[in-house]
Amino acid sequence: MTFRESLYLITLPFLLLVQSQPVRGIELPPELIKKYFGDAAGKGSSADQSGSEGLDNSLDPQRYLVGGGDQFQISIVGMPSQDYHPVVDPEGNLYDGDLGLIPVGKVSLAKAKIIIAEKVKKSLRKNYEVYITISRVKTSTVSVTGTLVNPGTLSLSGNLRILDALKLANGGTVPSPEKFNLRRIRVRNLDSLKEYDLLRFLNKQDPDQNPYVYPGDLIAIDQVDSRVYVTGEVRDFVSGWVPLRSGETVGDILSLANLNESADSTAVLLQRSGGNGGGPIRTMTLSEAASLPIYANDVISIGKKETNGRPDTVQITGEVKRPGTYPVSPGGGSVETMLRLAGGATEYGSPERVFILRHRRLDVLSASISEKSLVGIPAGGKPQGIGRQSVRPEVASSFTDLSSSGDFTLLDVSGKGGASLLEDGDEIHIPRKENCIYISGNVRKPGTYPFRSGDDFSDYLSRAEGTTDKADVKNAYVLASYKGVTQIKDIRDISPGDIIVVPAAIEYKRWTNVFMPIIQIVPGILSLIVTIIVLQTQ
Repeated sequence: MTFRESLYLITLPFLLLVQSQPVRGIELPPELIKKYFGDAAGKGSSADQSGSEGLDNSLDPQRYLVGGGDQFQISIVGMPSQDYHPVVDPEGNLYDGDLGLIPVGKVSLAKAKIIIAEKVKKSLRKNYEVYITISRVKTSTVSVTGTLVNPGTLSLSGNLRILDALKLANGGTVPSPEKFNLRRIRVRNLDSLKEYDLLRFLNKQDPDQNPYVYPGDLIAIDQVDSRVYVTGEVRDFVSGWVPLRSGETVGDILSLANLNESADSTAVLLQRSGGNGGGPIRTMTLSEAASLPIYANDVISIGKKETNGRPDTVQITGEVKRPGTYPVSPGGGSVETMLRLAGGATEYGSPERVFILRHRRLDVLSASISEKSLVGIPAGGKPQGIGRQSVRPEVASSFTDLSSSGDFTLLDVSGKGGASLLEDGDEIHIPRKENCIYISGNVRKPGTYPFRSGDDFSDYLSRAEGTTDKADVKNAYVLASYKGVTQIKDIRDISPGDIIVVPAAIEYKRWTNVFMPIIQIVPGILSLIVTIIVLQTQ
């Protein structure tokens, strides 16, 4: 052994200890590398280090298929700075002069790592550990066909899936399941043809139904030609018209659906398609429906449980110590009791003016059959027999007036205890203290005046220095504002924060609205007549 070889053997243990921080500028002679580490050693890092941290954490190694353009990083643990960065060729092979040809095309990433590691270990003289990761994914050129917004050829990163390709070809949005058959996506590649159910992926998160794109994929999506209608206690994408495959059962369709917690598994309703709104309705359980055949334009409805168990609640707002939502007995309850639960009014609140806002005053109008009720549905159309129940015109007019005026939305329970007045959805509100009233309309000095207990309408008019000549005192009224809801009160009932309104007399309104406009246009008419006479005499 020469002196040079002895020197390198002495320094070799030190180099192995610092292998986690490679020492640049210190290199072993090729003959020693081959002698002590084997023929596969001594291959330095590739110049292409892009994505050296790897992309394994963003890929599903069991489902990602390796193809041309994928780049690997192969590291031999125990050999300093010994990294390989081979790239898969278009035929799906990794090639190295020492390792030979390694076929990994269309092999899962997990299996490809095993194949490569076994090949590398066989070329080493010692039992070194081999670390393999994918450092750069391939670019997949695919074609998308169908009546989408932008069908055609796309160049996509290999870590995207067929749903991503369809979204890009459709202007960035998922194709509508009511128009496009998401349950039959055909993907052809060379001599293989596979079909995927994207609706199952979207609703049930089945990754096998949404594979990664692969170079050369031809992705085809068709319009729906056969479908059924699903309604009731279902949610997400399987609601409304759903594409139907040949030979499917009711159970197959319901296996795609996500049911609400309120769904009743014993109340599956099926209506067969047919003329004049369809055939008779059949009721069954989910298990009975599993093997029952289903046909185009059939209607499936999932019923709701008779008792869902949701408690009635009221909301307490305003100047209350613990505002929020509180449970209330189904038969009603006491406002006084609920306010005690909420801690009572704050120092800024006015508990003597507490009131209830009832937001459901027009439920009588919406108590009609839902547009998703189980009724006859023609192919391609909306359910028939849908609409608001018959209401006489004069009754409907009253409802309209009720809605626009905000009547019956407010219940003043101050001083009444509020016993048994509460209903589900009510809002109890404690307003802020106010120590003034407002005088508006035809008074000499409208504005804000201090509230004094015991003062009546005439007292406040005196403070405003009386009414003007235009005032209609007999029809004066009081407005009370309750959290955006305004109601007319009796003139004898004046509370802090109220607005006293003195309207204009009818005679004055006639003068300003009728006679004044006529008087104003008379000079114009006279001027026009004079102009015509002058022109005729010339």
